Parts: sequence; structure tokens; C-alpha cells
Amino acid sequence: MRMTDRDANRLELILQLIADIERRLATMPIEMFLADRDERDLTAYRLATIGEETRQLSDSLKKRHDLPWIQIYGMRNVVFHDYVSVDPDLIWGVAKNRLSALEAMCRAELDERES
Repeated sequence: MRMTDRDANRLELILQLIADIERRLATMPIEMFLADRDERDLTAYRLATIGEETRQLSDSLKKRHDLPWIQIYGMRNVVFHDYVSVDPDLIWGVAKNRLSALEAMCRAELDERES
């Protein structure tokens, strides 16, 4: 099934947000991250935006991949609607350890579109 331009644009944005997170946190130790509220806020915002973008992906695209879509979107809800309960350690953990599968899915879908 051919991907829509809308899905492709969203996947490209997700990849850019992941790259931005990785670039910022690549050499940053967790202690520095936890002490820097601006960095935590920026990372949380980017994760929330990723959540919103995944929510807007077509159902047909999401059905092709076994990813925790509800949890990805759930991060968006927590950041935007219950910010005071956002756990900085959770933000760090997601940013450092949970984006690779989503990144791989985005790349695979975009590669498939190009072929």
C-alpha cells in the first residue's frame, strides 16, 4: 500500500525530532540533564510532539508496525496536560532508550516509499 504524502511528512518530522533529541543528549550525562530544566522541557516538548505526530499517522500505516502507539501518544498527553507529574528520569529514559524502534519504522516506511 502506498504511503500518503501526509504520512511521509509526519515520518520525516518524527525523524527530525528524534535526531534533534539525539544530538542534544549525545554527550550529556544524566546528572546534567536532570539539573537543566530547560533541557528537560525541550526534550519533553519534542517527545510530546512526536506523540502528536504518531497519533496523526494513518491507521493503515500504524497497523503495519507493532509499536506501542498508545504509550507514544500517552507521553504527549502527560507532557501537555499533566506537566507537573512528568518524571525527568522517564523523559531521559525514553529519549535515550526508546526511540530506536520508532526511528527504524520511520526510515523503513520512507525507504519503501522511495523504492
